[in-house]
Amino acid sequence: MDNSFRKRSGKYFKAKNSSLYAEINGIKLNSAYDPEKEAERFVENIKNDFRPSRIFFLEPCIPYAVHFLNQKFNNIPLTIIRYTHFFDSYNDSKNKTIFFENENQFQKELSFFQEEDFFSSLFVEWPASKNAFPEISEKVHFAIKKQLDFSKTLLVTRNYFSSRWFKNKIIFSKYAQNIFTIKKGSQDILITASGESLEYSIEKIKAFRQYFFLIALSSSLECLLYNKIIPDAVLSTDGGYYAEKHISALEKYNIPLIISMEARCQKNILEKNPLIPLFYEKDYPEEKEIHDIFKIPAIKAERNGTVSGTALILALTLTNGNIFFSGLDLFPSKSFQHANPNNLEILDMQNETKIKNRMTTLSKKMFNSESLKIYENWFKSNSKKFEKRVFRLSDNFHYKNHLNFIKNINFSDAEKIITKNPQKIIIEKTDYKKNSDFKEKMLFYIESQRNNLDFIRNTFPLESILIEKTLDENEKIKKIENLNEKNDKLIKKSKDLIL
Repeated sequence: MDNSFRKRSGKYFKAKNSSLYAEINGIKLNSAYDPEKEAERFVENIKNDFRPSRIFFLEPCIPYAVHFLNQKFNNIPLTIIRYTHFFDSYNDSKNKTIFFENENQFQKELSFFQEEDFFSSLFVEWPASKNAFPEISEKVHFAIKKQLDFSKTLLVTRNYFSSRWFKNKIIFSKYAQNIFTIKKGSQDILITASGESLEYSIEKIKAFRQYFFLIALSSSLECLLYNKIIPDAVLSTDGGYYAEKHISALEKYNIPLIISMEARCQKNILEKNPLIPLFYEKDYPEEKEIHDIFKIPAIKAERNGTVSGTALILALTLTNGNIFFSGLDLFPSKSFQHANPNNLEILDMQNETKIKNRMTTLSKKMFNSESLKIYENWFKSNSKKFEKRVFRLSDNFHYKNHLNFIKNINFSDAEKIITKNPQKIIIEKTDYKKNSDFKEKMLFYIESQRNNLDFIRNTFPLESILIEKTLDENEKIKKIENLNEKNDKLIKKSKDLIL
C-alpha cells in the first residue's frame, strides 16, 4: 500500500449551501452542493434487518452522517474507524475512534471488543472513502470479517459448552471435600505444557526438580508421571469431555489439583484429592454467587483462551521468582501433537483404522492448528509484560516460533538465574466444611436461575444475541420461548445432579 497517498494534504472547500466539503487527491469525499442532505439520504438508505448493539462507521470524513445515525438508531454506541488523520479535528469524546495504522495494530484494536458486542454490530462505510482509500478499505473489511468469524466461533463454543460448564460447577460444589489454598513465596515456578519439547527435557527436569515449584498442566501429567516426576500441583480448566481423561491418573495419586469450577473432573477425584479452586470473578457472576452462598475458599484467576495463559497469570501471583515453561511449543508437530504418553494420543490410536490411519490423524491436526496460532499470538502480544520474569525452558530444543520478549533458554542458562534460598510456596488445608443445609441451598440457587436474565445471557450467548437482534416481534417471541425451554431443561438436569 502506498502510505504516502494518505499522508498528502487534503483540502476543504465551501459547498453551494456554504457548508464545508473535503477532497483528497482530487477525490470528493462530500457533496459539493449539500453535504448534510447527502448524509441524511445516505443514512435513510441504510438497510438493516436487526437491532445492532453498536455501529462501526468506516471513515465518515466530515462526519455529517453521525447526527442522522444517532437519530435513526436512538443513540446506539458509535465507533469511528479512520483511514486518514486529515479529519482528526472532527473526532470527539462521545464516540470511540480507531485509526488504521497497519493490519496487526488494527486487528488488535478490534479484539478489545467483547464478542457479543462485536457480533451484533452494524458496519457502515462512507462510499466516497472506499473510492479514495481502496487498499485500506479492503484491509479494514478483511480484518472485520476475521474478527467477526472469531467472535462467532467463541460464541458458538460458549453456547455449546456453557450448559456443561454450569453443570460442572454444580458437580464440583457437591463433591468437593478437601479444599486447600496456596501461600505465596519467592520460589521459581516451572509450568509443564504438553508440547513435543517436554519429552526432550525430562532428564533435565529431574536433575533440577528440587529448585522448582512444579505445576503440571493436565495434558502434561501423564508424561511426567510415566517418567517418575511428581508435580507439586496439577492445573485443569477445561470443561470438555476429554479433559477428565488427562487427569484420570490422579485416581492413583494424592497430588493437589488446581481446578476451575467449570472444569470436568471425576467425582472420586473431587472427593479424594486436595483441591485448590480457581475463581473467575470477573467473567462469571453465577460463580461469585456460588462462592458467596457456599463459602468455598478459592484463588482468584483470570480466564484465558489457553490454559497456559491462565497458568502464567496465576503463577505471577504466587511467586516473586522466575517462571519457566517447558513444553510450551505452540506449534503443530509432524508426529504426535503431545508429549507422550498422553491419553488423547492413546485414544486417537485406538480409533484408527486402515482407512483412517495415523497419517490421516496427524495430517488433520497439522492443518487444524488455528487455535495454536491464537495461543501463540496471545503470548507474543503480552510478552513485554513478562520480560525478564518468564522464560521458555528446554534442553536446547529447536522451536519453530519465537514469543517476542519471552526468551528461549536452556538449563545451563536457567541455573544462573534460579532463585537461591527462596521462600517456599506452600499448599495448606483450609477449614472448609459443607453445611448441613447444602442440598436445600443448592436446589434453591439452581431454581433461582430459571428467570435470571444475566444467567440466561451468559449460558446461551449466541441465542440471546439473535433474540436481541430480531426486529419481528412474532419471530422474537418464538425464539424467546425456545430459549426458555432450553433453560428449563438445564435447570431440571442440574437439580437432578443434586437429588
